[in-house]
Amino acid sequence: QAGQDWVVVSEGDEADAANFFAQTRPCDATDGLKRGLSNAFSGVATGLATAVAAPIFGARQEGAMGFAKGLGMGLVGGTAMTIGGVACGSAQICRGLFQVPAAHRGRREEKIWEQETGRWVDVNLCELEVRIEREMDEDGAPKAADEAAEACVKETEYYDLLRVA
Repeated sequence: QAGQDWVVVSEGDEADAANFFAQTRPCDATDGLKRGLSNAFSGVATGLATAVAAPIFGARQEGAMGFAKGLGMGLVGGTAMTIGGVACGSAQICRGLFQVPAAHRGRREEKIWEQETGRWVDVNLCELEVRIEREMDEDGAPKAADEAAEACVKETEYYDLLRVA
């Protein structure tokens, strides 16, 4: 149709939209509360922005009829974003509350929260020390995996200033 602009969404934009609300598992109740409130606030803010921007965009595109369409779309979209944000926020708060026993147990056992996997992991410092010692050569410098890694450094000015080999 004439006068109607289409918004093209790239794959990167889709990934950003999917990550708009914090969906990873919180480590405890405090983390869940922070993530939940952040999600709820984001949902309300984008809902209000949608409700305000859609009628303005519609009016610029199609005049009074576009304003009416934009008003309807803004109310529907704004309401959906607000409900989605509050729902995701509530879910994160509940997930944080459910994590309290695991967080208590993990801290008691001196484990570390790994955000990428969403679980408490045990770090064996003695094993890490042995592994690092194996990876060092006689000079105490890390063993080079291959000599090509040194050749790909473009600028060494900052390394030289810091006296890093």
